[in-house]
Amino acid sequence: MGKEAGVRYLSPEREKCFPLLSHLNYRCTSDETPVYNCIAYAAGDDSIWWEPEQYDDFPTYWPDDAIKDHSLKALVSVFRTLGYRVCKSGDLEPGYEKVALYIKDNGQYGHAARQEADGSWVSKLGDWEDIRHATAQAVQTTAEPVGGPEYGKVAKYMKRKRKAT
Repeated sequence: MGKEAGVRYLSPEREKCFPLLSHLNYRCTSDETPVYNCIAYAAGDDSIWWEPEQYDDFPTYWPDDAIKDHSLKALVSVFRTLGYRVCKSGDLEPGYEKVALYIKDNGQYGHAARQEADGSWVSKLGDWEDIRHATAQAVQTTAEPVGGPEYGKVAKYMKRKRKAT
């Protein structure tokens, strides 16, 4: 990835919220939308916001068998309902689809990203754009930036067999 003509990037204000992003390691892949969030996107769902409780006036979804709070354990339980299991790293493994789960300093989950078949990662940035980034760590944030999200650091990786296409 590098700066290319015709490739879209976050606005400079949004890009500042992610100190590890640069035009060399990401690009936007969608317009912004409040319909779905990072958890939904990592789960492969771009139709509804995934949250353990109602979020504003938007409809939300949370798997029935998942823990209903904002802990990392709850987020792990969400992806377990989808057939994922905890694994050691985010290294590319042929035949497997991986997710990275992030934890904030306060102990709550902060973000989820999904690894693509080519080893790159994709994230939905809250109600902002979707992006493709080179590493799971590229979207880590350690303190809530002004006007931006706090995602924390990668705390767990999970994997499941990649579905045949």
